[in-house]
Amino acid sequence: MTSATTLLQRAVLHERTGELQASEETLTQLLRQDPHHGDALHLMGGVILKQQRPADALIYLKRAFDTGIHSPSLLSNLGATCRQLGQFADATMYYTKAIELDPNYVPAWFNLGILHERDDQLEDARRCYEKTIALDPKFSAAHNNLASLLPRLGGSEELVLQHQQAAAELKPQNASYHQSVARTLFADRKYEESLAAFEQAIKLAPKNPDYLVDCGVVLNTMDRHEEALAKLEQALELDPRHLTGLFNSGKILHNRSQFKKAAGFFRRVLEVDPNHESAVLNLAKCEREFGQFEESEKLFKRYLELTGNEKVVLLNLAFNKFYQQQLGESEELINKALAIDPRYVEAIEARAQIRRTQENWPEERDLLRQVCLLKPKDVTCRFLLASCHYKLDEYKSCQDRLLQILNLDDTHFPTWFLMGNLWGRHDTPDKALECYHKVVELCPHHASAHSNIAEMARGSGDLETAKKHFDLSLQYRYEPVTHLKKSVLIPPIIESREQILETRRQLEVNLDEMITNDVQVHPDREVAPTMFYLAYHGMDDRKLLEKYAQVLVPSKAFKPSDQIRQRRPDGRIRLGLLSHHFKNHTIGNLNLGLIEKLNRSKFHITVFSQMKHEDVMGKMFQQHADEFVHLHSEIDVAVGKIQERELDILHYPDLGMDPFTFSLAHLRLAPVQTVSWGHPVTSGSPVIDYYISTELIDDADAQQYFTEELVRFKTLPTYFYFPGLPKQFDSRTDLGLPEEGNLYVCPQSLFKFHPDMDDIFAGILDRDPNGYIVLIDGIEKVWNDQLRKRYQERMPETHDRILFINRLDHFQYMSLVFNTDVMLDPLPFGGGNTSYQALGLGIPIVTCPPVHQRGRFTQGLYRKIGVTDCIVDSYDAYVDLCIELTSNREKREAIQQNILMANDILFEEQAAVAEFEEFFERIVRKAEQQ
Repeated sequence: MTSATTLLQRAVLHERTGELQASEETLTQLLRQDPHHGDALHLMGGVILKQQRPADALIYLKRAFDTGIHSPSLLSNLGATCRQLGQFADATMYYTKAIELDPNYVPAWFNLGILHERDDQLEDARRCYEKTIALDPKFSAAHNNLASLLPRLGGSEELVLQHQQAAAELKPQNASYHQSVARTLFADRKYEESLAAFEQAIKLAPKNPDYLVDCGVVLNTMDRHEEALAKLEQALELDPRHLTGLFNSGKILHNRSQFKKAAGFFRRVLEVDPNHESAVLNLAKCEREFGQFEESEKLFKRYLELTGNEKVVLLNLAFNKFYQQQLGESEELINKALAIDPRYVEAIEARAQIRRTQENWPEERDLLRQVCLLKPKDVTCRFLLASCHYKLDEYKSCQDRLLQILNLDDTHFPTWFLMGNLWGRHDTPDKALECYHKVVELCPHHASAHSNIAEMARGSGDLETAKKHFDLSLQYRYEPVTHLKKSVLIPPIIESREQILETRRQLEVNLDEMITNDVQVHPDREVAPTMFYLAYHGMDDRKLLEKYAQVLVPSKAFKPSDQIRQRRPDGRIRLGLLSHHFKNHTIGNLNLGLIEKLNRSKFHITVFSQMKHEDVMGKMFQQHADEFVHLHSEIDVAVGKIQERELDILHYPDLGMDPFTFSLAHLRLAPVQTVSWGHPVTSGSPVIDYYISTELIDDADAQQYFTEELVRFKTLPTYFYFPGLPKQFDSRTDLGLPEEGNLYVCPQSLFKFHPDMDDIFAGILDRDPNGYIVLIDGIEKVWNDQLRKRYQERMPETHDRILFINRLDHFQYMSLVFNTDVMLDPLPFGGGNTSYQALGLGIPIVTCPPVHQRGRFTQGLYRKIGVTDCIVDSYDAYVDLCIELTSNREKREAIQQNILMANDILFEEQAAVAEFEEFFERIVRKAEQQ
């Protein structure tokens, strides 16, 4: 007979190698020999339990206990068996006794934790799991269970993740552990790490459709939609009836507006589960997109039957009406939904959407504020609100909202783009550029950001960068206006006369190509670029501007305002003035007096401005107009606001300086449209009727350079106020200028410095070794650098006496004028505002008027006051006179005295106002008779 010890050893070996039946047979043989063999009874209970026969196992385990074996392992096995039989109180009792016998017995602590968790004794469960880990830090299941328990106890995501990762590290081949880690990382928006964890789970269990579906959800969240759909497709190949896989496939396709494919997946969900509420709801939405409104309504009602959720159904039925442009009925349904739940945020959003459609920005803004209170972390609603503030020109509020969004999600590229636009509107190009570069970093295919970067590069003169980003913009989204912007690139600072000719040749080629290919930009819908720098070439621009106008064509929807309305009851002419520069600016100086002095018994004055300027002069424009209209950023909105006023005349003081107004000038927004000399070059627009100038500047044959009818006033067409003076003028030292020597000041924008002016600068500096040319820094630092380089190359011995000084405020500038020995009128584009200011102080200005109006203003001022000593007819004479005025003090002082004795007629001249009034009345009468 085989000994009991041998049989027990044999049974243990079978059990350890998984031969449970052989182990049981051996133990049966042993127990026939010794029915009270405690160890054999204990082992038999364990073997039978592993064969899923807990009732039989319990008998043997209790018999072992009765033999006097009270070991922690036997008690723990009794607990496990009772747990399988649903005898949870007994199981708890046995585990507790095991711990009493051995407080460090790990399995009992772990299993007791499971029982406590089952009974919702969560703190006790937590204590057991933590004790298990304290006793055995490598107990992976305890880490996993504790991680699952912690969220129910308010434990931190960080602690949950810590235990999940510990479990996965201890059992790296356990796919479910990696899945748990992945889900937590996903919830924490750590998508890249989540994706890696899911991929590891899939690698370990490639046939598990749940893992594939979860991975697809992560990929979709990362906007990797094609990869997400591929993962879901793999899952559905393994389990074609996987509801979550089917539903998520439908949602992805729905969000990508692939409604037919999406509907197919939602129908497959309903084949598996006809009562799948979300599938019914989303299929109803798809039917709406197909225009199948009756079928959509049936499905929404089915959803109501399944859920009883009336407010959701009412809202979706409201969207059905909205899609059919039945806005009134849509809003009634929204109101019913809100009557059920006043805080129903989706319904408030829908009402805001209706207001957006109606272009009722103030009400949309107020509704979106409510939405943001209800959804404090929702980026989309905050962005819509910021956009609304932007449309309303509430820039501080817009900026605040955008900063809030970036605090929530600094990768939200639409916010960076709008922030860039905001900085751009406030003349802060460096900050705007930073924002646009951030956009293309986050979204490399953002066509508008590339276009804006190109625009800013053009402004600084970096045309290669501009071309690069215009090309990228056109590559990602072709738009005619971007094509046009690329086609009319002009360097601000000219390198040479040859560059001028090549630039103009290329402009003509580009415009001819657009005209031949019938490429059109609609100025009633989009803002077109100007060709501002063209005027500084000193050539006839009419032909190029006429070609440009052939590209700017109103859309078919635009209705021109081409008829004089019936005369108003008060008999006044409705005159509108439109500019971006009604502020402390040359254009402000030239036009404020006109708006103040025009006879209000004859004229109703409406001032239009894209910006509501808050400087002193900007506020004066607002105060002195009969109506001030703050135009919005959207050009189509601006068109509507102008046409609503039913103007008789629309006057543009400065066409060609600002893209917004230049675009509007290619539309017939009033029966009569006029332009003046703020930017002294023809508009080229066929819908601008008159160009207001003066016979003091333009000769009769100047008409050939204008597409408009050239009107030559007897006097200067402005009511110009005498410039404000400081209480005390700054000295040369205060201004950072040499105390000794002659100052030849040319205080102009740097883009005015044509290469021809280099010859004059060189001639002055060569002949006056004590002379200095004084210029003012450009808006763009690179302009200074470009000019310095040009001067170094052309004046290697004297360029260091061309001084650039910092930009000045008005009183500092007037001090500079006061300290000037001779002011230089640049050519071929001369001074205007600066000439008024210099002559106001009696400072002689040397000028050499060219054939075109843009260089003849100073001559016109001299003609007005009858002092013509400083008008010359050649570059050599220009240099000669400059040297004479600094070397012959008596002559200079005599000219200064003559200027001071006569200059009062330049300022606040009522005759100019009267001439404007007579002209405006005459052209309205003429239009009424046509």
